[in-house]
Amino acid sequence: MYLITTLLPAQSDQPLINRVLPKELILRIFSFLDITSLCRCAQTCRHWNLLALDGSNWQQVDLFQFQKDIK
Repeated sequence: MYLITTLLPAQSDQPLINRVLPKELILRIFSFLDITSLCRCAQTCRHWNLLALDGSNWQQVDLFQFQKDIK
């Protein structure tokens, strides 16, 4: 059996994906998501919440599908 080790500190409180991927890459990935998926990502952790709610993700949002008529 082989032992796989990493060069990243093990005592970090952030998940591995947040330590490995730069925030610019995560923001780019988020830019391809629909509104519902982006909001779900925002609920994953504090780091993703900050990134998902970043203004760059909300510049071209179409809220028409969420429109409700008031009677």
